[in-house]
Amino acid sequence: MNQYKVLFVGPVASGKTTAVRSLCGDNIITTSKKTSDEVSSIKNDTTVSLDYGVLQLGDLKMHIYAAPGQERFSFMHDILVKGSIGAILLLSMQHIKIEEVGQILYEYLQVIEKNPCVIGVTQTENFDVNQIELFLNAISEYHPSLSDTIVVDVRKKHDVLKLVEKMVVKANER
Repeated sequence: MNQYKVLFVGPVASGKTTAVRSLCGDNIITTSKKTSDEVSSIKNDTTVSLDYGVLQLGDLKMHIYAAPGQERFSFMHDILVKGSIGAILLLSMQHIKIEEVGQILYEYLQVIEKNPCVIGVTQTENFDVNQIELFLNAISEYHPSLSDTIVVDVRKKHDVLKLVEKMVVKANER
């Protein structure tokens, strides 16, 4: 049986826990705690250590992890990325302004440059096609190697599987 480990990273409220749940169902391990800081204005609870689930696809077993999004827990990226085939960075258009894209990518630079990485742009429902295109262009402008960027709805398993598939392909290219 082939086994892979995939890590979801991204800022708070980008959809990491939802992506793990979409892939693995409700039988996941999560370390969500009630928010007690500025994150409480965005959401009621937040991941403080990791989220974990298993996705079985025939003979393939995928270990799916999500790292916390708060900057104070960023040390978890280095721990969780070990042994993975790469990282999937989720960026929410709902919570990231286009002028913040460069700064967000900089915050994840170590993960992006040391590992195969694909990006999923999430929470695009309230934006038109032109705004989405500008957001995608900002990503490739700030980091041209991130051409594997797609718009996804992390609530839909099919969309999240597209990201995982891109990650597997990119990892096998190395």
